[in-house]
Amino acid sequence: MVGLVAALTARVAADCPGAAEYVHRGSTSQDVLDTGAMLVAARALRLIVADLRSVADALAVLAAGHRDTVMAGRTLALHAVPTTFGLKAAGWRQLVLDAADRLDRLASGGLPVALGGAAGTLAGYLQYAGPGTDPAALSQELTEAFARETGLAAPVLPWHALRTPVADLAAGLAHAAGALGKIAADVLVLARTEIGEVAEPAVAGRGRPRRCPTNAIPCWPP
Repeated sequence: MVGLVAALTARVAADCPGAAEYVHRGSTSQDVLDTGAMLVAARALRLIVADLRSVADALAVLAAGHRDTVMAGRTLALHAVPTTFGLKAAGWRQLVLDAADRLDRLASGGLPVALGGAAGTLAGYLQYAGPGTDPAALSQELTEAFARETGLAAPVLPWHALRTPVADLAAGLAHAAGALGKIAADVLVLARTEIGEVAEPAVAGRGRPRRCPTNAIPCWPP
């Protein structure tokens, strides 16, 4: 933060020397770092959600193509009643869509700016407001303006010590990782030599088993 403030101050001073003293006046380093983290997260989430929706589209094709392909259902890894591979693929798709929707909601309004000052009171800004200013109204106006400028959400309160936004982000990403991991785990089990119910298609540059069952279900569209 020290280097960033120095560089930003120099840049402002070059354009408007009188404004340079107000760089980083009122905010605290955590305001900057937390807002920066949310901006990075918002950009990353857009890429992740797009990838998840592409995965869901591929799984829709797989589910439709195998809606009548019968396979053994399993309970605790033991054979149960019959099911279809299409239903299994549809379940994978639903998990991926749920993960994409969660992250989309975060990216579309669940990532807030951080603005509170050293103790979350915005006192460093309010001292310049002048007499007769309503502190609550000014704090709200300032936070909402900052949110509009960054494209993030305006929080109800400063969240220096209220880490719900970080927890929400971690939970959403963990759910996405778990959804994809579920697919990988299922394919890993079903592609085992002694089971041989599914097989991945050959892809240039990637290894594959020397022998694949001829009746195995292709578990991903070519």
